[in-house]
Amino acid sequence: MVNIAKRSQGDSLTPDHNLGFFVHRDSTAKRSLIVNIQDDCLEVGIGQEIYVTLQTWPKFCDVAYSRAYQIPDCSNKDLQGNIPECTTGRIDYEVDSEKKEIHISVSDMLENRDYNVRLCHKDYICTGTGAHKLIKKENPVKNVTLKYSKPVPCLCIEGWSVMTDASRVQVCPFKKRFEELWSGINFDPVEETLSWQASCQVNAVISLCELQDQGMCQDLANSSQRYIKGMVTYSAVDPHPRLCMKFTTETRSWIKCPFSDGNFPAWGLEVSAEEDQTQLLVTSRIKASLSFSVCSKTGASGCEDTQSLLVDVDKFDEVQPNLATDLCTPGLCIKAKRVDVKYGVTSLYCHPSCPLSSSKPTGSYSQQQLMYFIVPVMTMTTAVVVAGAVMTIAMIGYHIKRTIKAWGIVRLPGPHSGMPIRCHQWATLSVLGTIASFKQFNVRDCLHVLDLEDLCGRGMVGWVSWKWH
Repeated sequence: MVNIAKRSQGDSLTPDHNLGFFVHRDSTAKRSLIVNIQDDCLEVGIGQEIYVTLQTWPKFCDVAYSRAYQIPDCSNKDLQGNIPECTTGRIDYEVDSEKKEIHISVSDMLENRDYNVRLCHKDYICTGTGAHKLIKKENPVKNVTLKYSKPVPCLCIEGWSVMTDASRVQVCPFKKRFEELWSGINFDPVEETLSWQASCQVNAVISLCELQDQGMCQDLANSSQRYIKGMVTYSAVDPHPRLCMKFTTETRSWIKCPFSDGNFPAWGLEVSAEEDQTQLLVTSRIKASLSFSVCSKTGASGCEDTQSLLVDVDKFDEVQPNLATDLCTPGLCIKAKRVDVKYGVTSLYCHPSCPLSSSKPTGSYSQQQLMYFIVPVMTMTTAVVVAGAVMTIAMIGYHIKRTIKAWGIVRLPGPHSGMPIRCHQWATLSVLGTIASFKQFNVRDCLHVLDLEDLCGRGMVGWVSWKWH
């Protein structure tokens, strides 16, 4: 409020915004008038924006002077610790990744107030996840443990004192873990729908792509969507191990392949052999329309089509497409793709498991086949020779045993035994000596002597150690 101290007739008051006070103007000279300003305290809130207007009383010509002021918020260091509303407390934490727990310690909080601690997903506001603890003011230990489900970048620890309009402090332990954002991919095998929803607000472009052999992922046509919020959905999707989702942000791209571990196998191909003929067998768990192409490889990655065929397969059925070609021809491949879906990839089948009789043997293959023949023949020959030797030895032993029984054993005085052998039996004795040496007969309690009668003029042969059982 401004009170005018002196005013002459014909004078006027105009605000001088540069000087900040009123100036008296007349026709002859310029002179300033002294004014009194009545001011009082104005109660404001932290962080408020206020407008202050200065005008005369009584009003003259609707002259006023206004200015806006921004009241500091709790980020001002002069207010922190001095104003209760700006005392947020200090939060320290440790993450246990195995148990998915966060151990939280609170300090520098208001001593006369309880304290709230919770986990929340930070966006425009911090939306609670359900994990919440209250620390009592009389509790000397200001520690709590909260569990979390996914370590996403927007997951934060929020703490505030139990009071109206209390300032809050937020700490985000996983703010650099962007990889976790792309893990929420779901597939409905009945509706054949692929969907994804982010746990945090993120600016990204989502697309489907086909994984190549070099690790690159080729984008599928008309599959790019810019994510704002909510859920990204792709309908009529053929689940294939090389069908992936690509997430692209301002910094980099991430590729996730939800079917890489063989989940949801809808259909498959295999080569079967019947009557020395190779056949392509198609099996399917769903009703599907498939396109098959026979192609010849022209390079490292090129494959030129030679013929095409459309095949319809019923649910839980198998079909043999009639491809008029030898599937075991070197360099021959088969392209297969579903044509009744909106998003799918082309599968290339090369080097089928062909039967041995369906392809021409090479040099190494002929050697292998020859080895398959020689090894069994040599094994059988060796077995026959060994069996013949065993039978020969057994027959000789049997013959000698019968001869000995026919001759009889003559007991001599003492612990010796003798056997008379005549001249015409010398050949048998020679054989007996040979066998005895070969078999390494041992002498036990007594010595055995062969006495030859002097019919052949040989006299006593001497001591021969032998024994026969």
